[in-house]
Amino acid sequence: MILSFSSPEKLPTVSVIGIDKLAHLGVYFILSILICHGFNKYGFTLKKSAIFSFLLASSFGIMVEFAQKYFFSSRSFEELDIIANIIGTILGICIFSLLKKRYL
Repeated sequence: MILSFSSPEKLPTVSVIGIDKLAHLGVYFILSILICHGFNKYGFTLKKSAIFSFLLASSFGIMVEFAQKYFFSSRSFEELDIIANIIGTILGICIFSLLKKRYL
């Protein structure tokens, strides 16, 4: 999450288009799995865990983008980052749900 607020000049340059969006997707994929697991561990049903995980991770991703827009001059607001965050969140919740039903 620290990278979300770091200056782009300090980040490694990557020449592959879209790798940034894959990074967003991956981070929110992992975040949503961890949030789902946490809620589920404390007695929430799978459905409630999924709903709260989606709301929490998605809201956080949106707030980070707006924070970049208004509070960090070296960072920029990108709608595609929000979309990548939400897709990663949804995929993480889906994978957690499948694993939970099958193995846990």
